[in-house]
Amino acid sequence: MAVTRMQNTLSKSHVMADRMATVNRLEEVVSTSDEFDQVVSQALPILLDRATGYTKRFLRETGQWSDDIEHEKFALRWGSEYLERFLVCGRSEVPCRPLFLFDSLVAKQHSKPEPFCYHPDLLRPLGRYLDGLVARAVVSRDALIALYH
Repeated sequence: MAVTRMQNTLSKSHVMADRMATVNRLEEVVSTSDEFDQVVSQALPILLDRATGYTKRFLRETGQWSDDIEHEKFALRWGSEYLERFLVCGRSEVPCRPLFLFDSLVAKQHSKPEPFCYHPDLLRPLGRYLDGLVARAVVSRDALIALYH
């Protein structure tokens, strides 16, 4: 019994050491797309856990979280979608630090306004038009002028 516990403890410490080494490797700069693919492929479970955790936190902070299996599945699905986007666009961002790039991608997605967060008046066609105009006014002088006329 004591030998089994000791083996279990050693196994857990070995897994934690491997996980920390993988996270440390994700924090280092990768300079080629092949190196990016290699590093990310070794860290897929870690990245999925990270994206799922961020999604759960986002849903809790916005008051949309409930501790049930449906919300867990939703967070996992959303996390896997972020991971898929990262795998597609990450290769074009080399050289980069994969972990920081992944975190910034997830943060960018969570900072975008979603239709369920809109005021009810913004869901009408005129509200959507004005919201789009305001979003474009940040980068377009013509949209900014149109907003005030």
